[in-house]
Amino acid sequence: MSKIARWTVGMDDPIAVRKRVKFNPSTTTDTVRVGDLVCYDWDLAGDVEERTTNPASAHMGSDDNETTYAEGAQSYNARLLLVEKPATANLMFFAGVVAALGPEGGGHGDTLEIFVPNGAVVPVMCDQYCTVGRTIVAVRNGAYEGSYPSSAARPIGIAMETVDRSSTDGLVWVKVDPTLFMWNYHASKLMIDDEGTTSDHIVHRINVTTAQTGGRFTAFEIVSESSGAINTTGYAAALYVEHDVTAALGGGQQATASIWTNITGGTQTCCQYFGLEVGLYETGATITGVGCIAPLCLRTQLAQATSAGTHYMMYLRTEGDASDAPDGLFACYSAKAINMDAKTSAAVTHVIPIKMFITESGGPTAGTYYIMVSDTA
Repeated sequence: MSKIARWTVGMDDPIAVRKRVKFNPSTTTDTVRVGDLVCYDWDLAGDVEERTTNPASAHMGSDDNETTYAEGAQSYNARLLLVEKPATANLMFFAGVVAALGPEGGGHGDTLEIFVPNGAVVPVMCDQYCTVGRTIVAVRNGAYEGSYPSSAARPIGIAMETVDRSSTDGLVWVKVDPTLFMWNYHASKLMIDDEGTTSDHIVHRINVTTAQTGGRFTAFEIVSESSGAINTTGYAAALYVEHDVTAALGGGQQATASIWTNITGGTQTCCQYFGLEVGLYETGATITGVGCIAPLCLRTQLAQATSAGTHYMMYLRTEGDASDAPDGLFACYSAKAINMDAKTSAAVTHVIPIKMFITESGGPTAGTYYIMVSDTA
């Protein structure tokens, strides 16, 4: 069974909590070290009862003299007692850091003590260069040592000392706290209860308000920096959102992101309201060889466009009746926004109004201008 013990690493450190577990590796040749990272064996086929008749039995879960139980009828939850090598399928169930080895010396079936990931600073085996208070340490697929947070890894802590372990694995003081990072991922996808198929579902939710009259208010902020020379096969994004549609639509709508600005009160006396604001700024960088620069890029691929319906690059829609119709297709803050030049036109049959907010030297005065649509080639 499990054993909880309290153990302090240093004078000012948070209390580190130990738990006793059983090592159940995927191969009998695996051996763990103090500081290694382990995950729970959450997908154990059936639960097990403690060994009672054969002292030579090496570990739980595979010997004939151990009683197994079907899912839902366990004598106790062995999945919280058996730990194994980190893998893509079990990173969601990170158990902790090996604190002490048992009589098997960290081998197959050993009784280990692990540090529960509760925010305490504990020694972690790492293979990366660590900078105090900055380097993120992750548990990754197929490795016991901590490393960088790749796509096949889960961030679990922050290094608390500066030391180079990139050439040879070694212990590093790490604040082990997976809750510092938003990471809810499963190799087979986490899922919503099948019983709630007609309900509204929200996995992560923020609901805040402010009465401030100055400064800036942001409910959720992401700040990232790309300081490396990413090559043509790379990709950098402060926020990446993907929505995979795997079922036929039943009359609703699918969207990768739905963004709303709901104006429910107050009196507008200045400024602007935007449903979405997107900006692109260059402030001194040397940009060469760039094929395209734009604050917004619309990309589409629809192989079944002909049979699926009319295919557009952009779809515009207004809510309400005719009184809610917009004053134009879009508004321009200045002539520079669309590089407007004075031009003559053939016979004009339709116009699209463009609102200019300010007057520029050498440009048109503020007012309404038009994109002219001609029936003459």
